[in-house]
Amino acid sequence: MKCLLEKIRNIILFLLVVAKVDAQNEALMAMQKICTAYNSGSTINFNATMIMYAKNNPGKIIEKMESSYTLKAMNFTCHIGPVLMLLNDNYYVSADKTLKLIVIGHRKDLPGNGGMPVLNIAQFKALIKDKAIQASVIPQGNNLFLQLSDPEGISGYHLCSIVCNAKTGYMKKVVMEIDDYNDTTGKTMVLEINYTVPVVAEKNKNAFSEKPFFSFSNNAIRTTDNYKGYQVINQL
Repeated sequence: MKCLLEKIRNIILFLLVVAKVDAQNEALMAMQKICTAYNSGSTINFNATMIMYAKNNPGKIIEKMESSYTLKAMNFTCHIGPVLMLLNDNYYVSADKTLKLIVIGHRKDLPGNGGMPVLNIAQFKALIKDKAIQASVIPQGNNLFLQLSDPEGISGYHLCSIVCNAKTGYMKKVVMEIDDYNDTTGKTMVLEINYTVPVVAEKNKNAFSEKPFFSFSNNAIRTTDNYKGYQVINQL
């Protein structure tokens, strides 16, 4: 009897381990589907609504922002509230209309997580592959529901859920939880992002050009008239 119970226990443990590995692999495949969707080689446009609230009081919106994106592989321009950002093959630019501040630097000097705006899918994918965070995926009709658990906050978030179209891989909704370090009670903040379906953009060879922001004159940065009077932080 004891021997039989031991065998059953070992079988159950084996099945639990296999289930865990399968869950990680399925989540990794779902994440790859998202990566492929947003790296199709075409230039795409999409919008998003971002809201922030305390986890214990979701009915009270602390902040709400509209954002828009033009994306091709790892190059993008995006508006997030008063901030306009650019990332092309050579440069990154961040211009804040409220602060009258523009930051200019070389792309190669960006940290490893300075990729896709708002949600760095490639980073999440790498963390899942390395088993640094736990992940699972559940089919929900025409959608996939990914749940990522990161107790140590390696990704910057403790919990992240992603709803994407099971066929196209395009994201519909992302919910991320993070501690509010400005609050001594350890309040958990939630960032919720609702994405529109991307559409193929009109061809524009200057879509990711830095010229609307700055140019060089005698090896010095010269901002365009749109950013006249802005404080320039030169990280080149």
